[in-house]
This record gives sequence, structure tokens and C-alpha cells, in this order.
Amino acid sequence: VTAMKGSKGKRGRGGIDSMWNILLITTWLCTAHIALALLAASLYFLPQPLAVGTLASLVALVLLPVRRPFPRWGIAIARAITYAAMDYFPMSLEWEDQPSFVEASVKGVPSIIGCEPHGV
Repeated sequence: VTAMKGSKGKRGRGGIDSMWNILLITTWLCTAHIALALLAASLYFLPQPLAVGTLASLVALVLLPVRRPFPRWGIAIARAITYAAMDYFPMSLEWEDQPSFVEASVKGVPSIIGCEPHGV
């Protein structure tokens, strides 16, 4: 079992008060809230056909598969948000059988990764 622990992420700069971390954490946490606000506003203010169209487009975006190769910008954003979350929340990454995980991810086998940053 290997672990990646510490109060600083890979970047080792900034900490929880840096503007970069605040921007990344806001991006991560606000995406779902913005989608819900868009849905609620469209259902309340738009005529029914447009509101149903908005709901259908959000459902389609959720259900569309993400194809390989993943875009570099998406991987870069996900990595930056992960390290910002590690700076912001007291969490650690614990590996159990890392070589098997890497081998499975190379083959495209999906994996479930659990994260509980609140120290339960």
C-alpha cells in the first residue's frame, strides 16, 4: 500500500487560501449547482416545450459516453482540481494493488474510486 499524503498537493504552492485553489474548488463544486439552477430556471421561466428541451439536453449530456483518447485539456483540469482538493481538504490517496489498477486502466476496464475527504 502506497500513500500520497500531506497538506500540499503535487504543486506544493499556494495552499487553501491561494486564488488558484479557490478558483479550482469553485469550478469543481459549482458545476452541479449551476446545472441544477439552469434546470430549475428553465422549468420555471420557459414555456413547456423549451423547458423539456433543456431537460432533454442535460440528460443527453449526462448519458453521452466519453470516448478515448480523453482530451488533454480535460485531463489537465481534472488533475489540477484533484491537487487543489488535496490542498483544501485533509485527504490522502491510498493505493491497494496499484499495479493491477494501472494494468486495468490501460486495458480500459472501468474502476470505482471512493473519496471521503471529511475524515469519517
